[in-house]
Amino acid sequence: MKRLIIPKQIVTVNKSFEILRDHAVEIIDGIITRIVKVQDINIDEFDGEIKHFNNYTLMPGFVQTHVHLCQSLFRGLADDMELLDWLQKRIFPYENNHNKNSLKTSAQLGIYELLTSGTTTILDMGTINHQEVVFD
Repeated sequence: MKRLIIPKQIVTVNKSFEILRDHAVEIIDGIITRIVKVQDINIDEFDGEIKHFNNYTLMPGFVQTHVHLCQSLFRGLADDMELLDWLQKRIFPYENNHNKNSLKTSAQLGIYELLTSGTTTILDMGTINHQEVVFD
């Protein structure tokens, strides 16, 4: 499948961190094949789907290098505690009591939140019990 995305602007991560305006991203079978100036494309003859996002900025996904998907359900519990007390008295006991269903729900919630905020890559710290559920 061939697609062309035409946003208001494109934030790059090239050496100059350019912001491109009046450019489009061509995607073929899910792979970005090129970024091209809109003026260099014959829109009427483009043989794929064209999406215009005139009010949106296209940018690379965020990378989250430290996340605990198994703890998503515990967010906000005992925030007033010191770190070691919080871990030993709350988080570790909660984590150890996860069953496969609760861990799946926690991981799904965490992934959903990350995706909706633009995160596309994570490094999950894992858990002791049922880690295969997180991988699934």
